[in-house]
Parts: sequence; C-alpha cells; structure tokens
Amino acid sequence: MNNYHRYINLPFNIKKPSVIKTTDNIDDNIKKGGCGLPECVERCQFGSITACYDKSFWDSIQDDLKENENNIQSFLDNYNLFSDNPLYFWTKPGDNLHIHVDNNKETSYFKKDRKPLDFIDDHAKINITWGPIESKMQWWTANDNAIQMGEEKDDEGRIWNILYAKEKDCTLVYEKSINRPSLVNGGRLHSVINPSKIEGRLTQSFNIVNKSKLETIKFNEALNIFSEYVI
Repeated sequence: MNNYHRYINLPFNIKKPSVIKTTDNIDDNIKKGGCGLPECVERCQFGSITACYDKSFWDSIQDDLKENENNIQSFLDNYNLFSDNPLYFWTKPGDNLHIHVDNNKETSYFKKDRKPLDFIDDHAKINITWGPIESKMQWWTANDNAIQMGEEKDDEGRIWNILYAKEKDCTLVYEKSINRPSLVNGGRLHSVINPSKIEGRLTQSFNIVNKSKLETIKFNEALNIFSEYVI
C-alpha cells in the first residue's frame, strides 16, 4: 500500500472553474520572483497561484471556487477538522513544478525555528485538479543534505518557509494521475509533470488540521478518518 495517494469520493458535487479554462495562457498574471527564491526570478518553479501570480488574479480564482472551499470545510467539520490555508497551483502545458514539500504554516505559527527535515511530516491534503489526464503528481526521496529551505513573503508581510530539492539529487518513488479528487501526501517531496502541449493543470489544494490540537493530519491518519470515502 502506497503512502502517497488515494482517490476520494467527496460527498458533494465539485464546482468547475469558470473564470479560467485549462487551455488559457495566464502568463500575463505571473509575479516574477514572488516566492523570493533566486531560482524563480525568471521562471516560477512552483506554480503557486497564491505566491507567484498577481493577488487580484488568484483572488478571482479563489472567489470562483469558493463553493468547493465551503463544501470542504463543512465536510471536514464533521470530523472536528478544518483547512486553514487553501492553495492553488497551475502547471503550464509541457511544464513541470519543482520538487518541494508543501508548507501550510507561516513562520510565526511555530514556537521554535524549524530545520528542513522537520517539514518531512507526511501531512495529508485534499486536492481537486482540472486538466489533462496524462499529467501526474510524482513523489521523491533524497539524501538529507540535498534538501534546501528558503523563505517567501506574501503580500501581507507574512513569511513562509519553502522546502525544495533538485531532481538530479532525488529518486522517483511513486507517481499517479490526479485527475479526480484525491488524498495526497503533501509532507513528502513531490512535483507535478504536465506533458500536454495545449492544456494547463489547475489544482485547488486543502491542508487538513485538527481543531483541538491545531496540528495537521498525517496521511495514514486521514486514510482511517475518511475510510468510507477513500477508494
């Protein structure tokens, strides 16, 4: 049994995006260097609409898909859970997203500084994706010294850590087409590849937090909690 991905039958209808089509070219909305990493000055490596695109653009997408966000929050509330930081990702046609680990907490949230390996935590997310069926999410392993950490400052001045690695220093361990709602392990090194020449890939991504402990839910824990919906 893999520790990276499962499809999930969510108990509500998924709203499709209407302000953007997967065949659109959204390059005019890119905010170069938005994440603060030198690798991203000329090209957004992570495809984060939240960080790497103009705020007005990602606000319009968030508003458009608010119905999904509300339904996810209601669904999680049944289990004393919530999502406190929905993210949005875009992978251009013929492109890929850099190998990274999702971080859903700004630095001020933590009581002490975190080291890179502290981010390898197996936290679960619910991802909803639109785009070509041949696109895949990939998971990797790497030696500890190959994992790097940078910082990103958002439009509100909050600082977020970014954990990433170079493909030449990593080994591919699992990949899957995320063409329907999925439970994914966001706490392991992962990337996205989109081989389509004409269609982009849009993802709405929700972290899962325990309301009482204010801790993210681990992937295997999520499999047990949502067992009646997991395929």
